Amino acid sequence: MWKKNIDVEVALKNQEWKVMLDNMHQGKFDVIRYAWTAEYNNPMSFFGIFLAGREHTLINIHPKKTCAR
Repeated sequence: MWKKNIDVEVALKNQEWKVMLDNMHQGKFDVIRYAWTAEYNNPMSFFGIFLAGREHTLINIHPKKTCAR
């Protein structure tokens, strides 16, 4: 789906939960599949997971368009 829609090659890598958490906390990933729930019914609850450099971010790439502040 990513290749077709946004021309990005993706390789899936299955890991045990603890290994995935260690890799996530050490920043050893480009994109990660993880669960996140909102504390309240507002889309702003989810925007932070797409900003690089945050504690619970799900991406570890830093494109200028998505990381501008």
